[in-house]
Amino acid sequence: MSYKTNQMKRSKRTGWLRLLTVGLVPLLAIALISCDLGDFGDMNENPTQSTELDDRFLLTTVQKGYSGQRGWISRVNIIYGANMVQHTTGGTGTGDIYSLNRSFAEDLWVKMYSSGWEATVRNVQDMLYTLREKQEAGENVDNRMGVARILRAFTFQRLTDVYGDTPYFEAGLGFHEGIFTPRYDPQQDIYDDLFSELEQAVNQIGAPTENDYGAADLLFEGNLDQWRRFGNSVRLRLAMRLVKVDPDRAQAEAQAAINHPAGVMQSNDDMWIFPHEEGPNLHAHTNANAEHYVVNDNYWLSQFFVDWMQQYDDPRLTIFGAVVNPDGSINEVPAAQIGRPSGWSAGELESHPRFPGDVEAYTRIHPRFKTLTAPSIWFSYAEVEFMLAEAEVRWGISPLSAEEHYNRGVEAAMTMLSTYGGDTDISQSEIEDYLANNPFNLTGSEEQQIEQINEQYWAATWQNGVEAWINYRRTGYPAIELAPVDNPDPHPASDTGGMIPSRMTVPEDEALLNASNFEEMMNRQGPNTLTTRMWWDVE
Repeated sequence: MSYKTNQMKRSKRTGWLRLLTVGLVPLLAIALISCDLGDFGDMNENPTQSTELDDRFLLTTVQKGYSGQRGWISRVNIIYGANMVQHTTGGTGTGDIYSLNRSFAEDLWVKMYSSGWEATVRNVQDMLYTLREKQEAGENVDNRMGVARILRAFTFQRLTDVYGDTPYFEAGLGFHEGIFTPRYDPQQDIYDDLFSELEQAVNQIGAPTENDYGAADLLFEGNLDQWRRFGNSVRLRLAMRLVKVDPDRAQAEAQAAINHPAGVMQSNDDMWIFPHEEGPNLHAHTNANAEHYVVNDNYWLSQFFVDWMQQYDDPRLTIFGAVVNPDGSINEVPAAQIGRPSGWSAGELESHPRFPGDVEAYTRIHPRFKTLTAPSIWFSYAEVEFMLAEAEVRWGISPLSAEEHYNRGVEAAMTMLSTYGGDTDISQSEIEDYLANNPFNLTGSEEQQIEQINEQYWAATWQNGVEAWINYRRTGYPAIELAPVDNPDPHPASDTGGMIPSRMTVPEDEALLNASNFEEMMNRQGPNTLTTRMWWDVE
């Protein structure tokens, strides 16, 4: 099945999004009208609330919640993530200059733990409790349970990699167990449990049954083989995080993920790609990255990113960006692209040594990335291939040579762009020419090879600024020139001394609402600042 064919198949699942947001209320109303209230015995029960949770609706809600809405994606994924790793520059300047805006830095934490329908931690815990009740009643829900556990692991992987020590074992249990002030667990303990959970979850998934998720699963449409491969790929990602703090554990977990009978992702069809569609308003079903760029028309490709792609004659350059002329026409000539220097405000640009004479001469985010129906890609097959290449370089444990995995990763990163539509196809001949002109460095040192692999990982995580930033902290690559670029001094408004932040901060009101646990976390991990390193992020 071609990738485009598979994407068309996935787009049919957006009916579940409509059912989730506009169909649930009528269904509940019908159920309530049919109730026998003649004896008035249930007057103290709220007739507008369901007393049972449907894990199928929760699955769809969790998947949509992870793709997010414009709040945390604007603030953590773009303003901080994409700007810090210099995919983009512009907007508020916060991530560009490494300054602290607490409401921005905290937004992923708030949305995942406590905010509205998209409180993913609460929703995924509700899924698991609902499934355990079904299991205890004799229903075969092993496959659904395995999927829910993988989703839970994927959710906490992002949270702990952004915030470090964070509520885990007691998180999301206020309704079920009355825990309203959960403890902050050490990141090492969280990782230990995530490895165990992923191993058990993948093995819990068995042969297909009529009781599986099917169309409620917007990612894989109930394909259990893809869920197994996805779970093992998350395990591989977690393993690679540990290369500096515990290389032996990193190798063992990576090898276990790679050697599992189900394997890891095998093609672009296996990646986490969430479908979007037009909604009645923003935040309903649309792409949150695109929403941000529609509302905030002040983003450019960074100088570092444009220079890097021009250096290697990368065909992605004019897919990611273009010069927008005053008349609205688009200039996609590669040589005409000029990246805007990171860390420079509009008022400072004229003094930059490479100022082109007009701000509008800089390369903007291409208008195609303002398409609200574009999909969200949160974990790609290309990333898996680059991790396999690095694992081979480090330990010699991957199925193919590092060169073969590297080449597959580059090809996957380029071909997956076709899903965005609007003339984003990169031909096989263009990919082959790129690899011929920029071959894997077979004679380089181990560190040089790891650098080359992770530069491509960085390029492949375009639109996923959070992951690009996390992997940068893990590897130090690409070797980004700190902002303000072409200026040796940190920006005066930087809160990190001019260094790229090591974490985001958790809400300060935790010091009041969850005081003892918050204080314990800071005593163990360090102050609640952008510069405090987490367990796996050692120098």
